[in-house]
Amino acid sequence: MNTEFHSLAQIAPGHTVRVRKLHLSGAIRQRLLDLGLIEGTRVQCLNRSPAGDPTAYLIRGAVIALRGKDSSKIEVFECR
Repeated sequence: MNTEFHSLAQIAPGHTVRVRKLHLSGAIRQRLLDLGLIEGTRVQCLNRSPAGDPTAYLIRGAVIALRGKDSSKIEVFECR
Protein backbone atom coordinates (compact mmCIF):
# COMPACT_ATOMS: atom_id res chain seq x y z
CA MET A 1 0.00 0.00 0.00
CA ASN A 2 1.45 3.35 -1.05
CA THR A 3 0.44 6.14 1.32
CA GLU A 4 1.51 9.66 0.48
CA PHE A 5 2.11 12.15 3.24
CA HIS A 6 1.63 15.90 2.88
CA SER A 7 1.64 18.90 5.14
CA LEU A 8 -1.75 20.28 6.12
CA ALA A 9 -0.80 23.54 4.37
CA GLN A 10 -0.79 21.71 1.01
CA ILE A 11 -4.39 20.51 1.25
CA ALA A 12 -6.90 22.24 -1.02
CA PRO A 13 -10.21 23.59 0.26
CA GLY A 14 -12.90 20.90 0.29
CA HIS A 15 -10.51 18.02 0.91
CA THR A 16 -10.43 15.91 4.08
CA VAL A 17 -7.30 14.32 5.52
CA ARG A 18 -6.17 12.57 8.70
CA VAL A 19 -3.36 13.71 10.96
CA ARG A 20 -0.25 11.54 10.96
CA LYS A 21 2.16 13.58 13.08
CA LEU A 22 2.73 17.06 14.55
CA HIS A 23 6.19 18.49 13.91
CA LEU A 24 5.57 21.39 16.31
CA SER A 25 6.78 22.20 19.80
CA GLY A 26 5.97 24.51 22.65
CA ALA A 27 2.71 26.31 23.25
CA ILE A 28 1.27 25.86 19.74
CA ARG A 29 1.78 22.08 19.92
CA GLN A 30 0.08 21.91 23.30
CA ARG A 31 -2.79 24.11 22.14
CA LEU A 32 -3.45 21.92 19.09
CA LEU A 33 -3.29 18.77 21.22
CA ASP A 34 -5.76 20.36 23.66
CA LEU A 35 -8.09 21.03 20.71
CA GLY A 36 -7.96 17.33 19.84
CA LEU A 37 -5.56 17.48 16.90
CA ILE A 38 -3.97 14.09 17.51
CA GLU A 39 -2.91 11.20 15.29
CA GLY A 40 -5.86 9.96 13.23
CA THR A 41 -8.00 13.09 13.62
CA ARG A 42 -9.98 14.00 10.49
CA VAL A 43 -9.39 17.55 9.28
CA GLN A 44 -11.28 19.26 6.47
CA CYS A 45 -9.81 22.29 4.74
CA LEU A 46 -12.63 24.83 4.48
CA ASN A 47 -11.10 27.90 2.84
CA ARG A 48 -8.12 30.20 2.70
CA SER A 49 -8.23 33.90 3.47
CA PRO A 50 -8.02 36.22 0.44
CA ALA A 51 -4.33 36.82 1.19
CA GLY A 52 -3.75 33.03 1.43
CA ASP A 53 -2.97 32.95 5.14
CA PRO A 54 -4.48 31.84 7.52
CA THR A 55 -6.58 28.87 6.39
CA ALA A 56 -9.77 27.67 8.09
CA TYR A 57 -10.05 23.98 8.98
CA LEU A 58 -12.88 21.92 10.45
CA ILE A 59 -11.41 19.93 13.34
CA ARG A 60 -13.71 17.83 15.57
CA GLY A 61 -16.70 20.05 14.83
CA ALA A 62 -14.89 23.36 15.42
CA VAL A 63 -13.62 25.78 12.80
CA ILE A 64 -10.01 26.68 13.53
CA ALA A 65 -7.78 29.07 11.56
CA LEU A 66 -4.11 28.12 11.33
CA ARG A 67 -1.22 30.10 9.93
CA GLY A 68 0.77 28.53 7.13
CA LYS A 69 3.91 28.39 9.26
CA ASP A 70 2.05 26.11 11.70
CA SER A 71 -0.05 24.04 9.29
CA SER A 72 3.06 23.29 7.22
CA LYS A 73 4.41 21.37 10.23
CA ILE A 74 1.39 19.07 10.52
CA GLU A 75 1.90 15.85 8.56
CA VAL A 76 -1.30 14.40 7.10
CA PHE A 77 -2.47 11.68 4.75
CA GLU A 78 -5.50 11.54 2.49
CA CYS A 79 -8.62 9.71 3.63
CA ARG A 80 -9.49 6.81 1.33
